[in-house]
Amino acid sequence: MKRQSPKDSAEIAVFKARLMVYNKECDEKVEREKVTLLLKDKLAVIDLEHDLHNEINKLDFLEEGLSAKELEGDMVRIAKPGYAQAQDPLIKINFGDEGECLPTFIN
Repeated sequence: MKRQSPKDSAEIAVFKARLMVYNKECDEKVEREKVTLLLKDKLAVIDLEHDLHNEINKLDFLEEGLSAKELEGDMVRIAKPGYAQAQDPLIKINFGDEGECLPTFIN
């Protein structure tokens, strides 16, 4: 397992702080869009392919080091190593009927 550098630790701390801001200030759509833009550089870019039953066939994470776990239905949780343990990831993405992929951050 690769050891984290002080720079990586600082980036993780900043990312966690931004997640807390997101959790507190995203009640309104305008705030959500603003914070999502702020976090864009740290979010995984996800390429989805759905079958006829709207199940996820493929998750293509373009950001290195992300792991994915399929949950019930169309819910997927992702976590970058060092941000959260596998059973308690920070990011949950709900894939809506219209292809909406807004991230929902959880503690």
